[in-house]
Amino acid sequence: MNGRSNKFRSAVKASGLTYDYLGKRTGQTYQTVKCHTEDPGMFRLNELRTIYVELDDVGKDLLAEAVKEFIFLD
Repeated sequence: MNGRSNKFRSAVKASGLTYDYLGKRTGQTYQTVKCHTEDPGMFRLNELRTIYVELDDVGKDLLAEAVKEFIFLD
């Protein structure tokens, strides 16, 4: 697991959400959400948008930072 995946996990944890809950919101299983969190390149944009809406403000900031780092390879 790398730093980018840790930021995705931190966004979920900071908001007090679970992979199971996010899976239900995105139409996926717990395992799929967990796998995507561990390998952020597997996320689809619509999944990230759905997850973003579910997060609190701290989680949204962390997710935005994680996505930015992933896209721009910071």
